[in-house]
Amino acid sequence: MRREPLQVCAIMTALAVGLGSSTAIFAFLDHIWLVPLPYTDSQRIVRLWESWSQDPKDVPLGLSYPHFQALQEGSQSLEGVALFTAGEAEASLGDGQALKLQAARVTDGFFPLLGVSPSEGRWLSSGMLKIPAREAIVSRELWRRTFGAAELDGQSLRINGTVYQVVGIMPARFALPSAATQLWLPMPPPPAEEAENRYSQSLAKRREGFSDLQVAAEVERFFDRSQVRVVGLLDDLYGGLRRPLQWLGGGIAAVLLIALLNAATLQFARISRRWKDFGIRAALGAKASQLAAELVLESLLLTAVGAVLGFAVFSAFFNLVTSSWPGEIAGIHDFSLWAPRPLILLAGEIVLSALALGCLALWFVRRLHVLGRLNPGQDSAPLATFRLRLNSLTVSAQLAASVVLLICAGMLTRSFIDAVTVDLGYRPEGLLAAHFQLPSDRYPSRDQQRQAIDTIAERLEAIDGVTAVAYSSTLPSVSRGSMTVLFPDRPDLAPQVGSSQVTPGFFRTAGLRLLRGRLLEERPVGEMAVAVNQSFADAYLGAQTIGSKVLLGPGRVYEISGIVSNVLQDGYLSKPEPWLYFHYLQPPTRSFLHDLDREYLTLRFEGEPTRYSAAVRGVVKSVDAEIPLNWVRPMSEILADQFAQPRFWTALAVSLSLLALVFSMVALYAMMSYGVSQRIPELAVRMTLGASPREISRLVMKDALAIIAKGMIAGLLFSWAATALFADLLFGAARLPAVTWIICLSLLTAVALLAAYHPARRGSETEPSLCLKPR
Repeated sequence: MRREPLQVCAIMTALAVGLGSSTAIFAFLDHIWLVPLPYTDSQRIVRLWESWSQDPKDVPLGLSYPHFQALQEGSQSLEGVALFTAGEAEASLGDGQALKLQAARVTDGFFPLLGVSPSEGRWLSSGMLKIPAREAIVSRELWRRTFGAAELDGQSLRINGTVYQVVGIMPARFALPSAATQLWLPMPPPPAEEAENRYSQSLAKRREGFSDLQVAAEVERFFDRSQVRVVGLLDDLYGGLRRPLQWLGGGIAAVLLIALLNAATLQFARISRRWKDFGIRAALGAKASQLAAELVLESLLLTAVGAVLGFAVFSAFFNLVTSSWPGEIAGIHDFSLWAPRPLILLAGEIVLSALALGCLALWFVRRLHVLGRLNPGQDSAPLATFRLRLNSLTVSAQLAASVVLLICAGMLTRSFIDAVTVDLGYRPEGLLAAHFQLPSDRYPSRDQQRQAIDTIAERLEAIDGVTAVAYSSTLPSVSRGSMTVLFPDRPDLAPQVGSSQVTPGFFRTAGLRLLRGRLLEERPVGEMAVAVNQSFADAYLGAQTIGSKVLLGPGRVYEISGIVSNVLQDGYLSKPEPWLYFHYLQPPTRSFLHDLDREYLTLRFEGEPTRYSAAVRGVVKSVDAEIPLNWVRPMSEILADQFAQPRFWTALAVSLSLLALVFSMVALYAMMSYGVSQRIPELAVRMTLGASPREISRLVMKDALAIIAKGMIAGLLFSWAATALFADLLFGAARLPAVTWIICLSLLTAVALLAAYHPARRGSETEPSLCLKPR
């Protein structure tokens, strides 16, 4: 081993990377899928979604308040139902410090349904559905940051201008509605005119003995026109990750296979070069058990060192994946490297690797005593041929796996490029967005709210470089609102569609295109009007669009004044949804703003919008220092966050494919070098008989091309099947992979030929006199 340090290091590196990276990915998958959620009977907790069809691509709707009450009172399959909404809030401390928080409003059945009690204090007061209580529960992290070691009694927070008493502290692993939620407030009942809106999300617990299908069948009886989706809480939290994580598991399994084949190929080449030494020792009377023990001990030593390094790789790779993961996974940062299941897997992989290398050594000793004794000290031609064929097969297998990984990574890369360049339906360049909230205590009436918004907009327009300013209740590609729409001439139709209340300048500011009709008036008078997008017109209006009537809220009639372009509201993989825009001075409901709703200011600038963030904050604070301004960000930065997960999957796939490619090229280089060393006498004879160095090099490269071709063909067949299975995860031109495939195969072929070039060149430099030298 001391005489061959490079090959020994290569074997240990292959084992370490293969064992460590596969264990890290398994630990990641284990934490998501196998570790139970920290809630009582979590397997019975479900989410209820309303939908107009069973098409999983349709945007699900929340639960309306009347349906929530009906399920509470009449459902036989559910033992509990709760509502919640998620949003953002600003908490003010006594020293004037302001904190931006992820907050949620919940009904009083929310915490009992989950079976989780506060680690300190109590739940929110019961009966708050009738009387909104000024009580709050905070996360453990928020409590430590704001109050430290203070006692719970008597502590309060000023949230969006309203003082709330802190009555409880949640356990560290509690992560609903999301892992980032820091604050839970009571949810009051909505106004009567908003009761049918489906903006509240729901949790329910099915009774023992009922399946999800039985729950859905019973719950649908409480609904008028819509259908119900019943989704387990685990699937709802991480269901969107199921397919990517499955492919991640398959990719890391391929890397592990390549790494083990790589280690086996290098180890086989090492012990094969010792044929002469072992042959002589066998001829002098060495026992098979002695030779086998020596080789097995060497294999175990290599595996042991690889395992130690593999644990280090496991730790580093797991920390890298979790730190760069763009989503929210409860408790992932508290994961222990000594968790039993990942360690059991790592131990199993180590044992498997040791057995594989040990069996390889035992097979070698057996072949030595069958053939070596007949011609001691000389390499057997049948054995040499077998070794070359075996090495060729393992290298071709590694190349095939590399082809699959490289093509999948190439298609994901192409999909990501297509996604970031897709037309979202508006112009995010030069757009700055600000999220603010008007405290309900300071602005209780609609006139006060309108005046504050108008004052802020006027002062923002005076900033040098601002070309347009608008207010909206939703932000393209970021947030959504929904509303039930009725049609006077079609009483059987009552769809829930996306909705936004906007100022008239919103369309010009965001860059939405007017297709037909006219936009909303600056100061509307007379009949109330709404603008709809093309998707709404196609779905519900038919040929007669401009001037059609719709009913919003408690029987308020609106006229459709114009049609604007579609916006991909939920990102690049979504399809355009029916959407309507109504004037912020003509809201369909009495309630104008909610303290956890998202209200946005959008500003278009001539230059880079980032440098105007401070000016926007200054203007809002100059109007009212108590108005929470949660963030001010360029739209391009917000969209970059939305692409974080696709970017993560693409980067991880490319990394795995490049790792597999490196392993395959090392194996190809080692195999070609070994093949050239075995053919030295033959190549010397050819040189003696007049073969030129170019012909010798071409001969060696021909063998390399044969190995590469076998791997390519096998890899193409597996790639075709693999990419067909995950085509639904791709976007745009990546579904037509011809160009992507050609680029990936060309890259792999070029790198493979480069790996084979040095052995071929060494073969072309063979001295003809070596044909006379005994081996």
